[in-house]
Amino acid sequence: MAPVQLPDVSTVTAVDLARLIERDDAETTRLVEALESPGYFYLDLRNAPATKAIADQARLMYALSENYFEQPAEIKAEDFRQGQPSWSDRGYKSCETDESYEMSRDELRHKSLPLPISMIKQADLIESFHGHCHEAARVVLARLVDALDTPLLENVHRDSEPSETGLKLISEPSVPLAANVLENKHRDSGTLTMLFYDSWSMQVCLTGDNNDNDEQGRREWVFVPPPPEGCALVHGASSLARLSMASTRATPHSKVGRPPLLVLGLSRTGGTSLSRALATLGYENLYDLDTVANGSPEHAAFWVRAIERKLSGQPGFDGTEAAAFFDGYDGVRNVPAAAFAAEFIESYPTSKVILPTRDVDSWHASCLGTVYQRAVDPILGALALIHSGSRTYATLLRALQRALYRGDFPGYGKTAFAEHQDYVRGRVPAERLLEYRVQQGWGPLCEFLGEPVPAGDFPQSNDRDAFWEGCRARDRRVLRELAVKALLVSGTAVVVAWLLRGVVL
Repeated sequence: MAPVQLPDVSTVTAVDLARLIERDDAETTRLVEALESPGYFYLDLRNAPATKAIADQARLMYALSENYFEQPAEIKAEDFRQGQPSWSDRGYKSCETDESYEMSRDELRHKSLPLPISMIKQADLIESFHGHCHEAARVVLARLVDALDTPLLENVHRDSEPSETGLKLISEPSVPLAANVLENKHRDSGTLTMLFYDSWSMQVCLTGDNNDNDEQGRREWVFVPPPPEGCALVHGASSLARLSMASTRATPHSKVGRPPLLVLGLSRTGGTSLSRALATLGYENLYDLDTVANGSPEHAAFWVRAIERKLSGQPGFDGTEAAAFFDGYDGVRNVPAAAFAAEFIESYPTSKVILPTRDVDSWHASCLGTVYQRAVDPILGALALIHSGSRTYATLLRALQRALYRGDFPGYGKTAFAEHQDYVRGRVPAERLLEYRVQQGWGPLCEFLGEPVPAGDFPQSNDRDAFWEGCRARDRRVLRELAVKALLVSGTAVVVAWLLRGVVL
């Protein structure tokens, strides 16, 4: 994911629906100016009597949507509507980036098509929520008719005529880089789109005309923060731009997946326990040092190159490289990522960041007997002499000592620990940062991630013995690999077995 601009909520124009209903001239001017450029705004629904309940309804709709998309694929497939034109989104649809279910206002009003089984009990909620949104959109369009003197808009969404208005539930994109999928960047075809979302998942093309480019042929995509509670993000669509004689902007936009979780603690800060807890909460595929140790040599080589660049005063990698290398992972955990906190924070500006911590003295003592010893481990050193993957891995461990601790962990480790904690605190906004000790258990973690507290106990693991057992498991795997090759080079197998027999075999 390439670095993108991250605007503050305060930079998005807010328009009060209640004042539009009162035909307030200043509020109507704000509306028109926002739709002219950048083409979107927050619509505040909290002060209008007809839409006060929409904040509570939006939360219920989030839960309804989540429950629907969690169903097995074969059940959702029953809601696929055969024979529809390709442009229609009615019913259930899925693609490479997300899933959706759409129902039209006419279907809801006339009950012409049944709701999915999982939604039947919430029919009143769905109809009420849809009605509130429809009424709010009609008020916005009415004020545009007044301000722009555009008679073509007057007949849009009349209750007496068939309506293409729809309520669409959309799953979170299944891949973090969904915005890079061409089909995911689009303009909507209607008049207005009203969006309710509670995560950093919406990007819009901020600059340029309706062909996306500015005068220099550039495009600037920005994240639009989630709307404040009781508000919706509204943006103009293609039909509105046409009917308003190009007085409004049809905003190109895209959905992006859940940004990767950044766990940026140093080694021996409870990372293994935290990793198992996060897996329970749905973050099952975190990139960590085990990924490097048990993966292909390209993993270690990537980090060695990144450290060399960083030690020379350059960024270890940029957003494009991060996107290519970490695509498919739910996030990163501790080392080696912690050595590149600056790069990850820059590349993923919407990610939540967890900073595991512990008492610095106990941390230092723990590292002296584990990660520091592993960097100078004679067993790994012996394997490095005859196994290229182990050689690159050992090189990485030593390079990490230089990058994190100036090559002097016994003397500089505690200072480095404090500097790292202070750096992350200073770079990440408080609302996206959780400083965490595993002794705190599920509560703070689940609250931060917006997940329910699991029924089981919080996992506890990774004492010193477990650390070394993991190291030796890797060494045994390498030894078995070498033993197979020794069918052709038997002398090497004898040397390796003699060196490692007492520890590895």
